[in-house]
Amino acid sequence: MQATKTYRSVGEQSPDREIALTCPRFPSTLQKAMTLMIHPDGMEVSAVARMIEQDSHILDRMLQIANSRYYGLQRSVDTARRMVVLLGPVTVSGMLVAMDLLKLRDSFDAETESYFLKLMEHSAATAFIARHIAETIRTSPGGSDLVGHQHVGESFATAIVHDFGRIILLFNFPKHVDALYGNLCDETSSISEIRARELDYFGCDHITVGVDFSRALRFPEVAVDAIRHHHDASTARHPQSTLDARMIRVLACAHSAATSMGFGFPCQRSEAESLSDGCWADLAKLDLVDNLPADIAQKTFETKAYVDEYVSVMIG
Repeated sequence: MQATKTYRSVGEQSPDREIALTCPRFPSTLQKAMTLMIHPDGMEVSAVARMIEQDSHILDRMLQIANSRYYGLQRSVDTARRMVVLLGPVTVSGMLVAMDLLKLRDSFDAETESYFLKLMEHSAATAFIARHIAETIRTSPGGSDLVGHQHVGESFATAIVHDFGRIILLFNFPKHVDALYGNLCDETSSISEIRARELDYFGCDHITVGVDFSRALRFPEVAVDAIRHHHDASTARHPQSTLDARMIRVLACAHSAATSMGFGFPCQRSEAESLSDGCWADLAKLDLVDNLPADIAQKTFETKAYVDEYVSVMIG
């Protein structure tokens, strides 16, 4: 399915006119893998293996990743089924989502590709950290009653696509990317300032575009809500949100940490700036999360070496 949406531009960089955005063609396995990650209880090894086997290039790349030092398997893996058995269906489905998105890199010239890869590094780092935080909650005393395996898979799946709107913008406006994001990479800008500049350049911002196109591609509704709320965890209690309030705050914390570990897009921040973010306090204040470690923010930053290696393996 290839979706097209029309927006009206009113910014100084693009005078009043209608702008039609087109979604690139992604493999059908993208949506299927995300759905499986969000509902892991129904995930079968054979079903995940069959999805991977549909594309020999993706299979070869995923086997290479599975056999990398990062996963530390004692014996080499040479089949999709064996990989799913050893690494787990949720982990492998997450790898497949990333691989499906990365196929888009061939659509860009060298300059735009560099921005796309930075964006994918940011998404991969955010997904790793989100899963780490969710797993920390799950393994805390009594935490398994609050956060189950589904939430852990959900945290990774939603985080890997939280900036889906920016992928759409890069695909449709490659000539504008450096003018906008190149400048922002050297500045400390608020999200409201970034969205205002996107509106000025593109006639739409990455959140609106991400929500519209993720729905058009029939992403799970929890992924759509993650795209909508990842910059504003305070909306997590909105009655129409399908994404659990804890998971939206987990995503907000993961996004904050990733931007402070060298994986910000478009802006980088310091660790001190992230630690002062209110999202960490909001996470601890959530109902029924009394057993959450008080130093979860600091412990999250102690995983930086693992985040670096994971991103290098996935995106490198």
